[in-house]
Amino acid sequence: MNGQPYDTVAQSHGISRNSHLMHKLNMVAVNGLAGARVHDGQCCSEVADVYGIELDSLAFNELQKKAVMGRAGERVRRGDSCIRVADE
Repeated sequence: MNGQPYDTVAQSHGISRNSHLMHKLNMVAVNGLAGARVHDGQCCSEVADVYGIELDSLAFNELQKKAVMGRAGERVRRGDSCIRVADE
């Protein structure tokens, strides 16, 4: 995939946006570079936009879980406001 957004790859291979294959393709990103980026503290919606992950998808929910298990969750456990962390 050479760093291309997953929605671009899907389109070039005829994978429809609402298909099971698209979900699997998105999960490759979530379990790879996109997940690593949010785990390290980057904004979920910005990362999702880069990788072509829809905000209302199950893959986005999994991306958010990665964030909670990373720096975002660590900040909350240290006492930062949940709302402040979520807004960032």
